[in-house]
Amino acid sequence: MVQPEFEERLKSSPAESSVDDERLAEVLDELTRRAAAGEVIDIYRHAKALGPLGNELRDLWGAVMLANAVGSDSGLASDASAADEHAAPLLSLP
Repeated sequence: MVQPEFEERLKSSPAESSVDDERLAEVLDELTRRAAAGEVIDIYRHAKALGPLGNELRDLWGAVMLANAVGSDSGLASDASAADEHAAPLLSLP
């Protein structure tokens, strides 16, 4: 089953889709920067303000937050490796 929002996007002109995509990218970029700075984002309020693009914003927001969480976890692994290089050697017991 095709979602109604997707059907509407298929019917819209490429120029309209491009403008929508750019607007969505701008909003996601801004919200991502604000979240990274520690601000709590009310995605439902922002989605409501975007009107027809709101559903897409909510769907993409989850993916963005997941990607950021996975990306930050991978950074922790490299930090741990660097810390291990400076740690005192372990003693071997007989």
